[in-house]
Amino acid sequence: RARSRPAAATATPSPDRGGEAVREQGAQDPMLRFAAAWAVVPFLLFSLAGSKRAVYLLPSYPAWAMLLALAFRRLLAGDVGRGARLSLMAGCRTAAALLVVVSAAMLVAATGLLPEAWLRSLVSNADAANVAPVLAAAAARPLPVAAGALGLLGAALFADRASRRGRWMAAGGSLVLGLLLGTGTFSSVLLPDLAAARSTRGLMARVQEAVPTDARLYFYRAFDYGAVFYRQAPIPERDALSDVPGIDGAWLLTWPA
Repeated sequence: RARSRPAAATATPSPDRGGEAVREQGAQDPMLRFAAAWAVVPFLLFSLAGSKRAVYLLPSYPAWAMLLALAFRRLLAGDVGRGARLSLMAGCRTAAALLVVVSAAMLVAATGLLPEAWLRSLVSNADAANVAPVLAAAAARPLPVAAGALGLLGAALFADRASRRGRWMAAGGSLVLGLLLGTGTFSSVLLPDLAAARSTRGLMARVQEAVPTDARLYFYRAFDYGAVFYRQAPIPERDALSDVPGIDGAWLLTWPA
């Protein structure tokens, strides 16, 4: 006579479970490749462009967010190897070192001793005109600039220390805090003076009063995106006065030089 046996205390994985795991992993890989392409291609494309604005990279932010979230998820779950941890530590320490350099430059700029000519040699020709207004704004407001620099320095040092101990959440949070301090200081303290010195908003307000929208207005040996933006209408370029039709009734925008 057959006897009933008690259920086993342990369960063996079914073949279907293993197949599902393989299929799930296979489905994730194309998604990761797509996210990586989505993040990297715009970054490389606009890095090669001569004219750059931060908002050009805005469409790739979701892809970077997904990749970073996945990387931290695997990191916190211990699902990374020794090589990945070493690479992450090197990245954290490099980012912290860059923040230290930025904070040191901010502190020197607050004292008014940062050499303008040396700083101009480090940036592109398009950004060279921004150096003098930024340095003047930093020297005019030394206390908030120095406070932001010290906060940035503290965040960088804490991130470096946390990465050495493998405290990745603390390291990442410190780097984010440092970036917020740096960008917040620049946006609230330095950017208004830079905008006042470089923006064509005031000029174009006077142009709008003097030159009707339907009047002939041209750039003469000059061009400025801001002027077109504030005009809210196309402004053709002309390199010679002979190229200006009906010059007696036309208006020209040009650089003082």
